[in-house]
Amino acid sequence: MAHERERRSVACLDSGGSSSAASGYVELLDQAGHLHPPLNMPRELIVIGGGQHARVLIDVARSCSDRWQVIGYLDEHVVEETAERFGVRWLGNDHQSIAAHPRASFILGIGGLAAPERARIARLYEGRSFATLVARDASVSPTAIVADGAVVLARAIVNTGARVGAHAIVNSGAIVEHDVELGDYVHVGPGVAIGGGARIGAGTHIGLGACVRDHVRVGKNVVIGMGAAVVRDVPDDATVVGVPAVERG
Repeated sequence: MAHERERRSVACLDSGGSSSAASGYVELLDQAGHLHPPLNMPRELIVIGGGQHARVLIDVARSCSDRWQVIGYLDEHVVEETAERFGVRWLGNDHQSIAAHPRASFILGIGGLAAPERARIARLYEGRSFATLVARDASVSPTAIVADGAVVLARAIVNTGARVGAHAIVNSGAIVEHDVELGDYVHVGPGVAIGGGARIGAGTHIGLGACVRDHVRVGKNVVIGMGAAVVRDVPDDATVVGVPAVERG
């Protein structure tokens, strides 16, 4: 699994890069050429979407207030519950709003859509910097790699040698064992367990509480049903359910 930019993960991770002197202090220049504040200053974060998943990411980012300052969310309309719960600003959903924050990083706060639609939305922000969020109470090995735009939520575990693809979601309490590969836009549901060395193809959705046996190969754009136990390889575009999981026609 190749990514243009990968990085080793730490709690409340953000983008690294080379440094240069400017205006009497040091800023960070990431690989896309964007200037960011020094590491001891929080960076601006804009959440794409204002619904339920967005609220989870706002919560994570605020728990990492030394790294991130959530300045608002982008959506087609105001999301009242998000505004009331967090007091964050609605920034609209147009390029003028985005251009007003040239230093901000983005995170895809839309979890309920299929991977192709999430990928389409992410492409609208091509050229901008995407954040990587790791909850403070998640456990991510320093030898694991978490790509840009990925999120690792509360009490999730990502063990040594694992790779988490761009814009992937490792949801609350999920276990990604050693040397697992998660493709781009994979969604690992709450309480999922993925055994060591398994390979999960891009765009796959693994439902709540499902298990994937070690060293199993799961194809691209697969749907694994809630509570399923995957014990053998799964081809691309399949839907599997049950214990043991079988392909649904």
